[in-house]
Amino acid sequence: MKFFNVWKIRNRWVRAVVTVTIVTPILIAIMSPLLIIHALLGAVERLDSDVSIIWDEAGDGYIKAITGKDSAA
Repeated sequence: MKFFNVWKIRNRWVRAVVTVTIVTPILIAIMSPLLIIHALLGAVERLDSDVSIIWDEAGDGYIKAITGKDSAA
């Protein structure tokens, strides 16, 4: 409570808004790099899997199926 006494904030709702306003950017700054690392690790894991693309016979660039090692196709 000493933190809020500096600004003489006594109202509970104002204290809550000030806390959220200060804490939210800090959490975003901490979580953003973690989410990026998580996405990159997931992409590397997907590239590592046995995936094959089956193209449509017409040759017009459409993908008919994507199969992987867990796929029944």
